[in-house]
Amino acid sequence: MGKVVFFMETIDEVVMEVCNSMTPKMDDKLLAELKQTLYIKLNTYNVERKSTELTVCSDMKLLTMFAQAKLLEGKSENTIQRYVDIIRPLLQTVNKDISQIETNDIRCYLYEYKKQRGISDRTADGMRRIYSSFFAWLFAEKYIPENPMLRITPIKFEKKIKKVINDEELELLRMTCKNKRDIAIIDTLYSTGVRVSELINLDINDVDFDAKK
Repeated sequence: MGKVVFFMETIDEVVMEVCNSMTPKMDDKLLAELKQTLYIKLNTYNVERKSTELTVCSDMKLLTMFAQAKLLEGKSENTIQRYVDIIRPLLQTVNKDISQIETNDIRCYLYEYKKQRGISDRTADGMRRIYSSFFAWLFAEKYIPENPMLRITPIKFEKKIKKVINDEELELLRMTCKNKRDIAIIDTLYSTGVRVSELINLDINDVDFDAKK
């Protein structure tokens, strides 16, 4: 990304500014002497144009800041990692200053991604929601002048109601288990509805057997 650079005044401009500020207090003769003195003093130094650089946050730094904000909101690390894994390729592929990314850039990226990867409409809409969250945050934090996601409408997909297994099917599953550990996994999944990824991350120390929670 680029840098915004501000240049300090030249010697002439400095002299003029000082003299103008002193005009109400000095007559023409004194002003002339002041101007001459300033030129003499300033020219005894090696004066160069200096710049004060205001470095604009890089795209990846903004992505990291977004992830930190979401963690602070209580999102899980797995969810945040998924956000990052989906947003980063968009930024890399579009390859524009983040403040210059337009609606059509995102729309075309989603279209090509869906076409090449063969993902479902449900998955594509999930990506759209993540992009919406990211750009809404950028706009709210004033890192971009406008939110390019506002003109991208939700992607329609067929909502399928998942079939719930009955008691007989559950018992058949339990009968295939070879040990108590496998039975505990099946019963936990069925009773709580947790995701497999959440089940994998469970630790026995997370369970309070006395309080039964």
